[in-house]
Amino acid sequence: MIQCPKCGEWFGVPQWPFCPHGSVLPQASQHFDPVVYHVNAEGTIRFPGAVDAPIPPGFERRELKTIGEVRAFQAKVNGAENAKIRQQVERECAWLEHVESVNRSELHQRMQSMTPAGRAFAQMAMAIHNAQRPRSGEAGFHIEPFEQDQSNREAYRDERTRWQRQRR
Repeated sequence: MIQCPKCGEWFGVPQWPFCPHGSVLPQASQHFDPVVYHVNAEGTIRFPGAVDAPIPPGFERRELKTIGEVRAFQAKVNGAENAKIRQQVERECAWLEHVESVNRSELHQRMQSMTPAGRAFAQMAMAIHNAQRPRSGEAGFHIEPFEQDQSNREAYRDERTRWQRQRR
């Protein structure tokens, strides 16, 4: 018989390390409430204001219960959003190239009658304009509690979180 160091309950070796109230082994990871989101058939994702919020019609409730699931979900959403950003930038670049080709043709014709200083100024303006291209960005989607901690987040000090004031 072994006595549980937590509650003092005695139990047999085949039950070790599970006392009637749970494992008596130290926890290697921190537990958290699951991250809840709703998703519909088209893949639209919504985050409810509370974990027990009603599920909108046409949506189903999903939970992320491990840090690995959270990280995979963030990577999936960022991948999809980054692809949308790249497509938008490609459309903007294609439109810009079309407009530029029309305008540059006209400008090159007008440059023939310009003074050397005027031509130099027009060429410099084109070079500056060419350097300013739409850039593809990153979506940066994240689930805040997994990216922020008490060092870079509004302090929520209470009994449940056990957060303490930062030392300065």
